[in-house]
Amino acid sequence: MGSSGEKRGEINLFEGRNVQSLMHEYYAKLFPYREIYEWLVYGNDSKNPQADSSYFSRREICFTLDGDIFVRYQSYKSAQEFGAAVRSRCPAKIDIGPVYTVNPQERLKYGSYFGPDARELVFDVDLTDYDDVRSCGDGAHVCTRCWPLMSAAIKLLDNGLRNAFGFKHILYVFSGRRGVHAWICDTAARHLTDEERSAIASWFGIFKGHDEGRAKLSLSYGGIADQHPAVKQAYDILYPVWIEKILPGQRVFQDPKLFQVIMKLVPDPAVAERIRARVKTLEGDEEEEGGGGRKGKGGEISGSFKVDKDLSKMLAAGNDINVAKWKIYEMELKRASEASTGSTAVALRRCLLEAVFSFCYPRLDMEVTRKRNHLLKAPFCIHPKTGKVCVPLDPETVDNFDPDDVPTIYSLLTELRLKAPLKIVEKEGEQDGKEKEEEEKEEEEKNKRKEKGKEEGEGNDDEDKDDESDRKKRFKGESDDSCELKKQDESSTKNTQMMSVSSSSSSKKSDSNSENYNSSLKSNSSNFGSNNEKDPLAPWRRTRMAEAVEYFEREFLEPLQKTNRQEMLQKTRAQVQLNQLKLEF
Repeated sequence: MGSSGEKRGEINLFEGRNVQSLMHEYYAKLFPYREIYEWLVYGNDSKNPQADSSYFSRREICFTLDGDIFVRYQSYKSAQEFGAAVRSRCPAKIDIGPVYTVNPQERLKYGSYFGPDARELVFDVDLTDYDDVRSCGDGAHVCTRCWPLMSAAIKLLDNGLRNAFGFKHILYVFSGRRGVHAWICDTAARHLTDEERSAIASWFGIFKGHDEGRAKLSLSYGGIADQHPAVKQAYDILYPVWIEKILPGQRVFQDPKLFQVIMKLVPDPAVAERIRARVKTLEGDEEEEGGGGRKGKGGEISGSFKVDKDLSKMLAAGNDINVAKWKIYEMELKRASEASTGSTAVALRRCLLEAVFSFCYPRLDMEVTRKRNHLLKAPFCIHPKTGKVCVPLDPETVDNFDPDDVPTIYSLLTELRLKAPLKIVEKEGEQDGKEKEEEEKEEEEKNKRKEKGKEEGEGNDDEDKDDESDRKKRFKGESDDSCELKKQDESSTKNTQMMSVSSSSSSKKSDSNSENYNSSLKSNSSNFGSNNEKDPLAPWRRTRMAEAVEYFEREFLEPLQKTNRQEMLQKTRAQVQLNQLKLEF
């Protein structure tokens, strides 16, 4: 798999092209402007007396142009103006900033009065901050072995934001490479001060960096029995991820670097030595194969050492070697803490939490959360290095998410050029037969309409033309360049039809790969009707982008819009009751 993130067997008509050279077509056809606008306007485009018509024009939009040219303090009055600017300037990245007190383009006129007025509460988590606890890779590397670190962060953030702070409208977005962004969009969250944002960030800020190769954690409580309820709840959320995903995925007890990390946490040298002796009864978990030893999930047990009795039972039951060794680690610490008193007992009990939190607890970029004027990348942008789309994530199914199976600019534009998703892999005869049947049915219906029109004296043909012109008017907002691209599409389709048929077997592989991302979103398609009626011909609806945008609409945008309407209605009623507002009918 290349840097584009393409799956094996997938058709790629754009191999060798860099991401920026394809952005013009992506922005012309696939970027969901209407959905982004309807989110960021928060109902202020309505005729409700509470609507603020200047709201969207006070929002900062920042473009990063090709060549890392940073263009801040851009603002637009409408979705059409925003879309036209994006298509014209073709940014490599779009960042969203706060809503200011005045239009940010006129900030110099207002001096000190200019400042942030509203801003979503945002969080940023990046896998590079976990390099000390990853054995699968470091830096920009991301795979299914280290993704559970991100899914653990999402689960813990989601629990705290909803249950501790009462927020409801939360959007999680894959950054396009190795991280996750969280947008909390409740009215109360958008109007938090910098000080209040810092307080919330600190509430989640248990991880405090590193000290001499050891994670610094803010766990200012006693032992397991008297810990803060929020810490206990966090441990309960993280522990299953630790056992099921992190221990076996990162091979914590098999990798020398990670083994040293976890052993540094043991406060008593004698206890540490006992743990080392017991877990080392497995010789060369990875190095030696053969030798007639018994096998656990993670490797083979050499016969040249005496195997610990408890460890032997766990491995015989099919436990992963790393999980089995953790159970020994856990067993020794609990036994030692029960035999100790005072601060030693507390430190030994605390060690188990430190181990889980050191590896799994979210490592937040605190400055992103604390300041209202901090920018964050917009959903549905394309990552300039990977070509991946910044898709929304479902916190309930985030464990199923595969960062290597995300739609890319290459795969989406290929789907458009082939005029359908790569699912078009039915047998050639069946496909041709279906097409003929559909054509015959359409012809029959047309003839019936014509006959009916003649009998009733109604111009049904004219109505068909009117419908077609209405459709054209709806999409008049696209640039002339977009129209040219449509023409290119028509000609390229002829050239690629043979390719789509001849590569049906590889398409089947691609289709099975795409199910990973599809299954990570709730697929209740019966709820899509109202959204499809708004914009049924949007090109993205013919690509894998549809799952991502429809999830965004259904699970995030629609509930948010409903809340916006309710809040405006409540304000209107209150003002009418206080005679502050008179409504004329």
